[in-house]
Amino acid sequence: MQGEGGAQKAGLVVLAYCLIGIALFAVVDRDRANKLEPAAAVTTDTTFGDDEPCGGVATVRAAVRASSVGGLSSTSASYDVTDVRVAASDPTWARFAVVAKAGQEGNFQSGYGIVQCTLLGWAVNDVGSSGVGCDGGGAPPEAVRSELGLECPS
Repeated sequence: MQGEGGAQKAGLVVLAYCLIGIALFAVVDRDRANKLEPAAAVTTDTTFGDDEPCGGVATVRAAVRASSVGGLSSTSASYDVTDVRVAASDPTWARFAVVAKAGQEGNFQSGYGIVQCTLLGWAVNDVGSSGVGCDGGGAPPEAVRSELGLECPS
């Protein structure tokens, strides 16, 4: 009966995994100061350096230049990122402007966009010349749209 041997091997493998798991838990747990308190929960923190989410205004420019949304990364030499404003009501949202550099007006249309702080940093959700951030899954809440002056057609 070949099936019985397979079941025994599987049982031994499960037992080995359990013993390894217990040993690893013991190693991790031994360094806790108070063994009676539960282990601290893992928290996700999107602050980088400062107390501002995703590093605040200072890191928005780099995120915009690296974004493929609206072709921003492929035309980054043609524009400047200006007027970055983080929403006070929800600092995980910000607005920015992209303005054609002198002499690049024919190659790049100026506009504005919105970024959202994610686990990976600022992410450009939308960019354009009108109706930016008004609808879709990447649109900010109404209070943020109002605060950042995003003009949405009714």
